[in-house]
Amino acid sequence: MKLKKITAFTLAAACSFSLLSVMPYTAGAETYEDLTYETVDEDLDTVDDYVVITGCDEDAVSVSIPPEINGLPVRKIGEKAFCNIDSLTEVKIPDGIETIGELAFCGCDYLTAIKLPDTVTEICTKAFYYMSSLSDVELGSGLKTIGEQAFYECENLKKMIIPEGVLSIGKEAFGRSGLTSIVLPESLNEIGLNAFYSTPLINSQSDEPVYYVHNWVVGRSTDYISTFETKEGTRGIANYALAGSNVQYAKIGDGVKVIGDYAFNYCGSLETIEIADSVTKIGYAAFRDCYNLNEVILPAELTELGECAFSNYNRSSAPIKSITIPDKLTEIKKETFRECTKLETVTIGSGLKKICENAFQSCSALKEITIPENVQEIEWRAFQESGLDTVRIENPKCDATGDGYVNLYDAIKIAKYIMGMVQFDETEMYAADYNEDGTVNIYDAIGIARLLLN
Repeated sequence: MKLKKITAFTLAAACSFSLLSVMPYTAGAETYEDLTYETVDEDLDTVDDYVVITGCDEDAVSVSIPPEINGLPVRKIGEKAFCNIDSLTEVKIPDGIETIGELAFCGCDYLTAIKLPDTVTEICTKAFYYMSSLSDVELGSGLKTIGEQAFYECENLKKMIIPEGVLSIGKEAFGRSGLTSIVLPESLNEIGLNAFYSTPLINSQSDEPVYYVHNWVVGRSTDYISTFETKEGTRGIANYALAGSNVQYAKIGDGVKVIGDYAFNYCGSLETIEIADSVTKIGYAAFRDCYNLNEVILPAELTELGECAFSNYNRSSAPIKSITIPDKLTEIKKETFRECTKLETVTIGSGLKKICENAFQSCSALKEITIPENVQEIEWRAFQESGLDTVRIENPKCDATGDGYVNLYDAIKIAKYIMGMVQFDETEMYAADYNEDGTVNIYDAIGIARLLLN
């Protein structure tokens, strides 16, 4: 029993040390004028690297955050640092601040204006949540991310310009705010669910079947949409925008770049989708459980195809029979075509490098496939429970027999070579050295066998 106790203590100590070795060290709170702050040793070299503002005097009226304290740069406004300070009417944020933390200014009812420097890259969840007087927001050019509910219920916030460089706007980021107009950048790659929920921007479109904000489709007023076609100038379709609707035909027009996560998820009536070649991203589960979808032609410019994009769960499979992977796509992600049981033909483009786990799981109608030489990795179970009986792998590093196929005979021939039953010429040696370690041995045979088992 004593041994068990010692072992448990040792393991706990080891785990604690392991965690401490990778987590930045934060010193205790100190004060600077009206502010409370902590120093952070990010690289654990016992030398503090930067300062995080963690709090403020509850009676503060006007605060100017310094760019540095005791020689250390101020990089972050921490979680709840100014939360619910009703007296605060002015705050100046200096260059060097990189992150506005979660709930940082939540409930500052008398703060009317915020100007962020160009160094800020992230506005975290609820950073400016429920600031009833906030009417003037200027965002810096370095901003990348606007988090969930970042400006939720900012009822006096009427206009916004989102600067070029911003990549994502989170779920309900501007929900229940006073927005009447907003300019979105070309860089924008994602808009979360209900990002503009219950704003004048949306409420003014109550008679329209589909809601637009600037040049993005962000939602709908009804499930009963038989036909959907993007307007000219549309750049993106937000997450969940038409999910669960009864749309039967959809046309994603030229100029659209992004089809968001879950955009058409569970659209069981969708039979036809036309996607312009301009689309570069199809998000996670974008067309999952569209079990009546007849045909999909992936766009030529596609560079990102999300996990589960065309997968089917708990329903009869979509009648998609063929898929051509465009040349600019480098990876087929996890479960992308899972349970597409009618899928018979897959043509792989010249740019594909990787086929991920369960990508074609349970594609029972898929009997054969050619894997071109450009494919470098096929993950475990990529074709699990598919109907494959013939796999042609156009990779000279695997084809020890030189018959144009990679199969069990290649592993067997390597095994025979190892036992001295056959000899390899230079070309055959190159092909048989599967793991490229300069020798042909049992590990090459095992590697090919594992590839086939995948």
